Parts: sequence; structure tokens; C-alpha cells
Amino acid sequence: MFWQSRLASLGEMLANIAHQWRQPLTELNLTIFNMKKATFSDDKDEVQKLYGESKDIIKNMSNTIDDFTNFFKPDKAKEKFSVSDSVNEAISLLEKQITSEMISVKTDLREIKVLGISNELTQVIINLIKNSSDAFVQNSILIREISITTKVENGDAVVEVQDNAGGIKQKSTYKVFEPYFTTKHASQGTGLGLFMSKMICEKGMHGSLDVQSKKNITTFSIRIPMEHIDEQ
Repeated sequence: MFWQSRLASLGEMLANIAHQWRQPLTELNLTIFNMKKATFSDDKDEVQKLYGESKDIIKNMSNTIDDFTNFFKPDKAKEKFSVSDSVNEAISLLEKQITSEMISVKTDLREIKVLGISNELTQVIINLIKNSSDAFVQNSILIREISITTKVENGDAVVEVQDNAGGIKQKSTYKVFEPYFTTKHASQGTGLGLFMSKMICEKGMHGSLDVQSKKNITTFSIRIPMEHIDEQ
């Protein structure tokens, strides 16, 4: 039973890495194609720009492996980090996708510090934005809006990611965090993204991840307790 549990955890991690890699692999393929065209045109500035973008994509993919590998380590070193920095990092990493899919991302961020691992929160935000992006396409939404806000509430740091992507059916809101539950085609999702995000929030940050959906609006709320921040 021990080995079955370990293999299941490894399978979940690998499947989620595969899920997180699909979009950057597509971007990398397009960037390399554009680099080839720029080379034939002898556009050195464009080649250099595309080369830098390729390195950033590869670095992000490498960080994904590190993040999910470290997630299973019991002795992870935690430190104070800015919640807004994690949110801005996630938006920056997805900037090309956000622009190409004509998504408007609005932020209202307070300067809040919590104890944990910044990359883990960034990974959760990335996953929530990607889910919104997929829902915009799936539900044929033309005006695509995501808002991300941070606040302090009852001693917790709260991050809310809201979209107008059509909402989630009430019967599905109870299942979205279950492993392997997905409303997407099998080629587009494993159903592990929200499951892993909830695990990161609960086990990695001792917080929570919840969802509410009504009138075509979906809001994911991340809560991170701030009670141990002054101990560092």
C-alpha cells in the first residue's frame, strides 16, 4: 500500500507537469518557427528577442519541475514573500497567451506578505488563469475579463481570481477539486490542475482554495493564514 501511494503521487505529479507544459511547449514551437523566419530575413534584433523569449519559456518549464518536486519534500524552507509579487509573476509568465487570446486582466493588489514559497502561489495563480482561458474558448466568450484582487480578511491573506467565462454548473462546483475531474476534452486537460492547486494551498501554505459561481461569474478564493508571519 505504501508503494501504491508513492506511485500514485508520482503519477499525479507527472500528469500535472504534462498539463502545465502543454501551453509553453506550443509557445516554444511558435517562437522557434518565428526565429527561423527572422534568421532567413537576416533580422538580428528579432532573432535576439525571440532567443530571449525561448530562454524564458524553458526556464519556466524547468521551474515547474522544481516546484512540483519540492512540493513533495517535507523539509521545504519557507520564507516571507509578497503575495502581489507572486500574482504579477504569474501574469508576466502568461503575458503572451493573455495578449493573443484578447483577455483583459485587471488587478487590485495590496502589499501583503505571507510565509511560504512564492513559486507555489505563482503556480496556483497560473493554473487559475489558464483555466479561465480554456473556459473563455469553450464557452465562446467574446469579452474576456479576469480580475485579481488581494486583501486581508480575518487574519488571512486572501487572493480572489474572478472571470466572466460562463460560470460553473452548481453540480460541478462540488467536484472541480477532485482528482481527474475535468470538463475539458481529454487532449486538453488531465483534471489534476485544480486538485494540485488545492493541495498546494492546503498542504504547502496551510490555507485553502474555494470556488463560487453564479450568473456566469466564477470566483476562486485563496486564503493564506498570516498568524506565523511575525515569527520569521
